[in-house]
Amino acid sequence: MDFVLDVALKNRKLLKSFIENHTLEELNKVPKGFHNNIIWNIAHTIVTQQLLVYKLSGLPMVVSDEMVEGFKKEQKRSEICRNLK
Repeated sequence: MDFVLDVALKNRKLLKSFIENHTLEELNKVPKGFHNNIIWNIAHTIVTQQLLVYKLSGLPMVVSDEMVEGFKKEQKRSEICRNLK
């Protein structure tokens, strides 16, 4: 269990570092060959962790249902933007 928690902690630290060390413009850029920007992928990683750890354990998630809907696997950045309008 310590290994799993260690991986989760290292993942969060890596994501935090990515946010702190890149500009907003860089985070919002969609890399060539991808459908979503970097910040979308970071949010997707957080949502996925919440679903796997909390929801599948029957515990309440820390993120909202709206965030889960916006960043689930099948969702794309353009669909989120349309839904926000």
